[in-house]
Amino acid sequence: MIETATKLHEVTKKHNVPLLINDRLDVCLAIGAEGLHVGQDDMSASLARSLLGPDAIIGVTAASIEEAEAAIEADADYLGIGTMFPTPTKTDTKSIIGTRGTQAILAACST
Repeated sequence: MIETATKLHEVTKKHNVPLLINDRLDVCLAIGAEGLHVGQDDMSASLARSLLGPDAIIGVTAASIEEAEAAIEADADYLGIGTMFPTPTKTDTKSIIGTRGTQAILAACST
């Protein structure tokens, strides 16, 4: 995985595009990726921030207003909201929130 991520990072750097690694802090650190995305069952956004530093891009998955608010409070740079719709390619989702759930999260988080 490190070898593949390193090759991909070479490409993204050429085009000035940040590379965010999903879930794997070890890979993110090993290749010097620009950021990390964590889910609710992964490490906290605040721990990721403390390990990666203030310039890292940290994203958090949120499927409820409470999760979104906690991620914002933890200084996440962006939210991945969902799961919006079921899919046969990802079967380990906790809840399907649909468009109404997404709208509720967005309304609660708008500034």
